[in-house]
Amino acid sequence: MYQIINATHIATPATLTPTWRVTYRGEEAICPADEVPATCADMIARLGAPTPLDFPRPEPITAPLALVPAPVAPPVVRGETVNEEGRARSAAADAAAREGGFTPKQPLYSRGTMVVQIGVENARQARQEFDATPTVDECVEGFLADVALEDRRDMVVGDAMRMDKGGRLVLPGDGARLTINERAFTPLCSRLGFGGGDYLAGCWPELRAINVNRWMDTYQKAHEAEVAEALAERKEPPEARAVVLRTRTVPASGREVYAAVSGGYAAFDADKVARALRLAMPDGARMRVQYDGFRSRFDVLFHSTVQPDQYVAGEFFRAGITIRTDDTGGGSLRGQTFVEQNLCLNLIIIDKAVQPLFVLRHLGSVEKLVEKFREGLGAAQDTLAHFLTAWGVARKDDLVADAAARGEFEDMTPADTGLILVSDYFTGFANGLIERELVPLRARGGATARDLRRMFVDDTSSDGPGSGRVTRAGLVNAVTRYAHRVEVDPFRAAETERAAAALLWPTRGRLPEIPFAAVTL
Repeated sequence: MYQIINATHIATPATLTPTWRVTYRGEEAICPADEVPATCADMIARLGAPTPLDFPRPEPITAPLALVPAPVAPPVVRGETVNEEGRARSAAADAAAREGGFTPKQPLYSRGTMVVQIGVENARQARQEFDATPTVDECVEGFLADVALEDRRDMVVGDAMRMDKGGRLVLPGDGARLTINERAFTPLCSRLGFGGGDYLAGCWPELRAINVNRWMDTYQKAHEAEVAEALAERKEPPEARAVVLRTRTVPASGREVYAAVSGGYAAFDADKVARALRLAMPDGARMRVQYDGFRSRFDVLFHSTVQPDQYVAGEFFRAGITIRTDDTGGGSLRGQTFVEQNLCLNLIIIDKAVQPLFVLRHLGSVEKLVEKFREGLGAAQDTLAHFLTAWGVARKDDLVADAAARGEFEDMTPADTGLILVSDYFTGFANGLIERELVPLRARGGATARDLRRMFVDDTSSDGPGSGRVTRAGLVNAVTRYAHRVEVDPFRAAETERAAAALLWPTRGRLPEIPFAAVTL
């Protein structure tokens, strides 16, 4: 602030020349308006230039900050809002399904759109129905008990058998009489070399017996002539015409023939299929069986663990393996996998994408047929790997065994080999997560790893320390428990939980690798 000249207009009558008063450094001068500039210049020349005045300067006034309201998230409207996590989940599942050979349809609404309330209720009901379905072990046990009551037996017979007037087969030798099921009669006629089985099956029993016995007599006489001719020529005599009768006990009619097959038929029956399924299927699978005494259908089912209120359009929520077999020789052993996807907003329009896996004929040795069947079951689980892993079914992978297979323990010193406790191994994998920043955990020396170890020790589930292994799910459970109990920042806790869940989702068919980094606690 500077001392300046002050020039003030002096009011004068309108008839006089306007007059100004000029003051500077205590002097005052009165002059007309046109002389004001010269008067100012004279005063400055005589009294000196203006100098700064030592007046205190006022502090700047800071205006209070205006409160900016936080952005308000748009309201969630079911049937309209796209859930980003659901959209990403659906897109990853769709990509995995296509990579596995499926051709799923596109949803009718934008992928990730939240289902309406009726869709939530239908999703909840679907899960309840799945939980009520018997486990594979329970289903197989009941099925095997039913088949065991049939007391199945196979017997080889030739053209020496006959049929009595009641339509029963009379076996040579002991003369045992067996009823024959209508579904087995026509194949029997074909195996014995004459047709017309469908016609004869509609005839009354006595007429049917006359026809069958005439054919049997004809074949037997022809065979005897062929044998005699071969012996006369000193050749190996031909074997008699033979067929394998598959028999079982029926409460109402005793033992019956339920199938007639060739001698090369490989009897890999439904009970053996059920046993193989029980051995091959992972924990958490459910199963349904349809059996009519001839054909069997096994549906192994897996279900999503996504909460019903999180379902979206494009939600892949069910998958499974279907095995069909026919113990009468009338069909092959067939296997396929399937995935089911919600296409709408109420979980009513469902797309079932199917991937055929194998068709095995009942020929050759039973051992080779069993081997091919088990290979087919392995391939079935490979096509569903993404879904089984994401839904916690294929979660029993042993992280210690995986790390050993990668050679991560080869460079460990003798002192390091003291890591023998399950919880010690767990700590190494927890430290690996921290070092690689696979989950957003604050590295506080060994404190974070110790906290995770404590979370693991507290785990009483099948993936806790009581399992004797460190599983992927056990590690994820510990990180999730850490996010809930230890992390104080709710946003960071949610981020940690999402990152941990991502460790269960395969990328391009492969799960994220969990590194091992041993530490001294």
